Amino acid sequence: LALRRGKMSDYSGNYSFYERKWEEERELLINAQKNQEKELKETEEFIERFRYKASKARQVQSRVKQLEKIDRIEVEDELANVSFSFPEPERSGQVVMRLENIKKSYG
Repeated sequence: LALRRGKMSDYSGNYSFYERKWEEERELLINAQKNQEKELKETEEFIERFRYKASKARQVQSRVKQLEKIDRIEVEDELANVSFSFPEPERSGQVVMRLENIKKSYG
């Protein structure tokens, strides 16, 4: 399991499998973000070009609403390093475990 940006993802496999999958997903997100930015730029250029043209007013308004509704794709940075600092534990004592009336058998 991996928790990133508040979303939980499940990966089956070892850590190197997770790293590979994470990189693949990140590359896909980067490409999707580039495509989205290109589309947004084209839409904004259309709006700027035809903003004051009466015959295109409806299309311009439609594109403005479309821009407002778009969920922007955000690509997270590389995996952040997390460091933990645990307090020094108290000494537990000399006796770790005491057992009484224990039996051991084979087979």
